[in-house]
Amino acid sequence: MKADAFFVWRTSQTFISQLLGKMLFLSGLIIIFTIQPIPAVSSIPSGNSGVKYLTLRICLMIERNTGLKVIYNYDRSVAALDLALHYANFFLMPVNATHNMTLTSHYVDIGSECLPKSQIIGYAMEVRDQGLICDVYIGPGCGSSAEALYDYADYYDTPIIGCPAAGLGAMDSIADYDKLTRISITFTTIGDVLSRFMAFANYTTPYFLQDRASEFYRELSMVVTSSIQRRYWKLYINSKFMFFNSSDNWSTNKTQRLLLDVRKRSRVVIITANADVVRIFMISAHKLGMTSGDYIFITIELYYSAVWGRYTWKYNDSNDELVRKAFRPLQVLCLQPLPTAEITNFWQSVKSISKKKYNYSLGHAELVDPVISHFYDAVILYATVVKEMAAAGLNYSSGGDFGDFTTNYTFRSPVNGPVSFNNDSDRLWYYIIRSFDSVDGRFEDFLGFPPVIDRVDILGDISDDWPKGLPPNEPFCGFDGLNPICRAKLGLTKGQYAVAIILPLLVVLSILFSFGYVLKRLDVLI
Repeated sequence: MKADAFFVWRTSQTFISQLLGKMLFLSGLIIIFTIQPIPAVSSIPSGNSGVKYLTLRICLMIERNTGLKVIYNYDRSVAALDLALHYANFFLMPVNATHNMTLTSHYVDIGSECLPKSQIIGYAMEVRDQGLICDVYIGPGCGSSAEALYDYADYYDTPIIGCPAAGLGAMDSIADYDKLTRISITFTTIGDVLSRFMAFANYTTPYFLQDRASEFYRELSMVVTSSIQRRYWKLYINSKFMFFNSSDNWSTNKTQRLLLDVRKRSRVVIITANADVVRIFMISAHKLGMTSGDYIFITIELYYSAVWGRYTWKYNDSNDELVRKAFRPLQVLCLQPLPTAEITNFWQSVKSISKKKYNYSLGHAELVDPVISHFYDAVILYATVVKEMAAAGLNYSSGGDFGDFTTNYTFRSPVNGPVSFNNDSDRLWYYIIRSFDSVDGRFEDFLGFPPVIDRVDILGDISDDWPKGLPPNEPFCGFDGLNPICRAKLGLTKGQYAVAIILPLLVVLSILFSFGYVLKRLDVLI
């Protein structure tokens, strides 16, 4: 258990206040909740003495006012949480001869940034000090904040549903978080998919260029690196990981210096950075002659979002045509989109409720933000698991039991359809690598990576920009051109050939001249 002595001290300090809170709580204290006014917990039987009435509290600890820096934001997601809560209460929560359950929620504003451990724990303790018991936590979005909240939830054996908490797992293996279920994207699975691609294409020496300019890309880079280190050790020790900071007067000169080092050691370049930064790298790569099929570049745009950026050659600037050529070796890792009527209707409802109820505009974007739908799925997951565990007589209040139940679990989301989890209770995804076609000027599906370790799906033909197929793991003559077999095959240079031919001739002529001179001297003597 990850609880430390801090909890012991703090718990003893607040024992009396918590006890009084529980007494008031059981005496029928009415609590006003953030999203909808549902009565507080009550397990007192009504006229039907066999029915237990129970309200479970979802504590939402989610960042807000995050702008476009990260992929999670309570302000963008609150309408989806509303929809999920109403659906769960009407269609999922047990109402039968023994149980009558409802869900309510309590929101905790934890700010807009990743927070220190003490601050996250402080927020959680404030909720408990108010006499509010959290039956489950949803959030935070930041990985380090989620790790801190996990320690607190672990102490009280409370389930926690990370959304997305994608950056969790940089310090410890994700398998160590047995009370955690992650319902959204995870950076550990990105590391897995990249490693699977390396194995598929027989690449052993990839070069990782990792931007540290923002918290989001720092977490992404750290987790991808640690994931490869833990699960693919041989690949890790043969890889190169280079950090850079794109906010530090970034220019093509700096990208060229990095790429010159790449050319000495790898044919495969993975760039974890925003699309604007990747564009600068590709312009530099083109100027260095690295975009003609001898190198492959891979970047990440899981879905359309300002955080990932726009992967298009057309910025309507003077570099457009150059970038169209420079993008030829660029591959983009994406999530498989799910264009269904349910998602379309969901998105329209979310936009409408956000504007009318919360005066928050999601803009005119027609493309769904998947993470918003994942917050919806988080509530549906909790309601579904509680229903099934209650029916089976299991303890859904225990974080450990809840986490065990969601291991390799599948449920159905009204919006996203079937949702499945792996051994670590992380959501499973189908990933796609898209390859750029310079003729059509767009990225097209190339390879598919289903949530099955040993399979890669061929989704399309390789672009005409790769006439010889994907580049080999290393040049025939080696990265330094000094491979002995290459030298043996190619032989001498032109200068060496000239010396090799002329020098023996001079030697022969010298010998003949000397021999003639000797004969002439002999004739004179005779």
